[in-house]
Amino acid sequence: KLVIFLENLVTVASILIILTISMERFWAVYYPLRTYSQESKSKAMISMAAVWFAAGVTTSPLLLMAYTDQQFHSVDNAIVDVCITPVIHTWHKAYIIGRFVFVFAIPMFLLAILYSLIIIKVRKETMECKQMTETAKSQSQQNRKQIVAMLIGIIVLFFVCLLPFRILALLETFSRPGSVILIGPERYLNMMYFCRLLIYVNSAGNAIIYNIVSTKFRRAFHIVLRYYCCCWKKSRLLNRGTMNGTYSHGTRMTTMSHYSVVKQDNQDISDTGDAV
Repeated sequence: KLVIFLENLVTVASILIILTISMERFWAVYYPLRTYSQESKSKAMISMAAVWFAAGVTTSPLLLMAYTDQQFHSVDNAIVDVCITPVIHTWHKAYIIGRFVFVFAIPMFLLAILYSLIIIKVRKETMECKQMTETAKSQSQQNRKQIVAMLIGIIVLFFVCLLPFRILALLETFSRPGSVILIGPERYLNMMYFCRLLIYVNSAGNAIIYNIVSTKFRRAFHIVLRYYCCCWKKSRLLNRGTMNGTYSHGTRMTTMSHYSVVKQDNQDISDTGDAV
């Protein structure tokens, strides 16, 4: 249950985060004079908390649907424990349809609208800048092409990676009993694992697209990476210095103790000689 819940939680949260960032970009393009103060940072934190809360509420019904059952393995017919989420009751079907509408269809529609408006705004601002030099115009056109390519890539990746899993979920919901047997258990599992893999490709692909197209993202990524690398190196140096200091202190203490013992032995010998 926990694996299914966490997997779907991350998926829904990723979709909502992409939608939230897209809305933020829309406001930044159409209202560029808005200031980014400490208040806006707190709003961003509140937005992320709201996203994860909404994702948790949206995914929580899976905890009621999923249960563990003993089934025969498709290869060696061994009895294994399998966690399944069967669609039995009416509210199960309503939940699957609702997730398709509110977690895929509506976000896909909003992303297409927002990015279309952003592309129109960017193209319009570039064409209205008549006082630019030829170098500035070419640089502006190059930046515009990068932005357009990035936005189109995000929409296409979102659609291609998430649509197969949603279609598979709908087919499982409304298909006749025994359809999996007709397809074949191995082929069905391969389809399901491939569709689930595409969900993770979508989450990882956004960062790859940003890194390829956006120079600001690459610069910020390098800054963050350099910061953590420096912190890691500093911690290693501090740990090494602490170990060296402890070793040196222990060596000094051992040397001083050895010197004290030798001095005490010499003093005893001297006292014995004086007594003789």
